[in-house]
Amino acid sequence: MKPYNTNFLGFQFIDENAGKKYMPPLEYTKSVKVVEELDRCPLCGCTRYIQTGKFQIDALVDQWVERYGFNPIPDVYKGKILEKRRCCECDLSYYNYHMHDDEELYQRLAKTHYYPTFRSEYGVATEILQKLKPETLLEIGCGTGAFLDRIQHMIPIVMGSEYNTAAAEECRKRGLNVISEDISTINIPIEVVCHFEVLEHVFDTAKLMHDTLWLLNPGGKLIIGTPDPDGILSVNGTGVLHLPPHHQFDFSEQTFKYLANRYNLKIIDYQKTELTYHHYANYVRNLTGLPLAQPDVVGFYETQKRYKNHSHVVVFEKQ
Repeated sequence: MKPYNTNFLGFQFIDENAGKKYMPPLEYTKSVKVVEELDRCPLCGCTRYIQTGKFQIDALVDQWVERYGFNPIPDVYKGKILEKRRCCECDLSYYNYHMHDDEELYQRLAKTHYYPTFRSEYGVATEILQKLKPETLLEIGCGTGAFLDRIQHMIPIVMGSEYNTAAAEECRKRGLNVISEDISTINIPIEVVCHFEVLEHVFDTAKLMHDTLWLLNPGGKLIIGTPDPDGILSVNGTGVLHLPPHHQFDFSEQTFKYLANRYNLKIIDYQKTELTYHHYANYVRNLTGLPLAQPDVVGFYETQKRYKNHSHVVVFEKQ
């Protein structure tokens, strides 16, 4: 046992073996036989891009197994290089391969306590909703219902949808109105649709936008919270949880402007959120594979001061 130091964020560790393989290794093989390679931006179709990162997939597999106890990357990608690209047209950050996620991936990550019960986007969105005073709201990807619990007393009709059936069932046991089906099955107009740290996971952005806007009448609001690639992720967005198959894309402020123009939306509010301690601690683990030995308040505030924003929240209005 010896101290471990890094100058990147200023944190310290005591036990260099602590936290490794904190889930027992599990078999997790996807029946994928064909590599899905991308030759253009999945959002706008542009073929021009700037390469912003390269990753050896074999090394990413090792990190998944070492840190989380399983490997969600299909064997067909063995030996290949994952490239991160930033589109020259819409500014979307995407990758040269489309690696599919699945429900099992999120169920396993949920067991690692990766997903927090509070996100800084929740506070921003709550203030926005207090001004909008909608009658109906749908949260897409509501998880175990933390945000729905927070705002259900404010809005007469509150609904949620959740891909992870176990999380959806947990919501229903607490009396929350949450479906596991596709949101296209909802047959009532919704005044506000929101989702937080969901957009970066969804490969078919066009379908999500189409299904969402179909639910909204003109004047309806869409609230999106997603990590900001130009915040702390610009220096610490290389951990496996920020890469496929977990995260598919990064959306910049410029990409949101592209979405507004493409889908005839008006951006009526845009805010950036501060780094939370939960995410700080996860970034520490991403960088080193080790958990913090003790609460690192000084390191957290110094990092928060240096890298002011973690996520951005944008409010669109349907025209």
